[in-house]
Formats: sequence, structure tokens, C-alpha cells
Amino acid sequence: MIKAESFLKYLCGVLEFRFISGFSNLGFNILYNSFDPSILHYIPATSVNTALGMVTGASIGGVKSVLLLGEDQFDAIKYKIIDINSYNNIPIMVIVLCSNTYKPGNRLFKYFKVKEDFISILKKANSYIDKEQKPCVLLLDEEALV
Repeated sequence: MIKAESFLKYLCGVLEFRFISGFSNLGFNILYNSFDPSILHYIPATSVNTALGMVTGASIGGVKSVLLLGEDQFDAIKYKIIDINSYNNIPIMVIVLCSNTYKPGNRLFKYFKVKEDFISILKKANSYIDKEQKPCVLLLDEEALV
């Protein structure tokens, strides 16, 4: 199990991902309830397209950004992320809340499966984003957060 508060403190406090957006997903409630406005800014979106636009804009402005999505939302928007972010070298971190059987089926992203040792995974994802200037996707099991 991953403590949402510890996950956010590392992601936002240590790695300095300061902007988060996403389209409402009940699975992220534990994470939402752990948001600390002293280390991050969260703006909920009215659609996944709006959320992608906000995190992309923040990233262009030099703010490390995170897009929170469910697996169906990610499947619906992943090609836009490729068209906008991958091809234009606009790095964002996408956190996909998914079942443990979810297969994203796309090799155009660098994927990281978040496990209990989330710090090492977040470090690897952050290094990838910094080095490649591309988006990466963290697959977070929907039952992992406490």
C-alpha cells in the first residue's frame, strides 16, 4: 500500500511537480484529500482535454506538471498526448489509476508501474522526463493508495 500523503510529498515537495490537473475520478479521492496547497496547485478540469491543455500550458511555462486520469480517460486521450506533448517535447507526468490487469497497449510512451517502493519509480520517471523532455506514464493500481 502507498500512503497518498507520502506519495504527494515526494512527488511535489522533493521532485517539485507543482501543478496537477485532471478530470474528476472517484478513485483519486484519497489523493485529492491529501493535497497540500503549500507544495502544489490543483485545478480540476471539466474534461480530459481541458486538463491536458492546463498541464501542457504549465509545462511550457516551466512548471513541472501532472495529469491525473483513469484508464478509460487515458485510453481516450493518449494519442492527443502523443501529438501535442511527445512530438513537441513538452514533458508532463501522467498518472493513470488503473486495475492491476490494465494493459495500455501503446509503446509510444515510457511506462512506469508504481509499487510500494514508489520513491525509486518516481526518481526514474523524473529522470526520464528531465533527460528526454517527453511525457511519461505512471500506472498506479486503483487499490494501492491509502
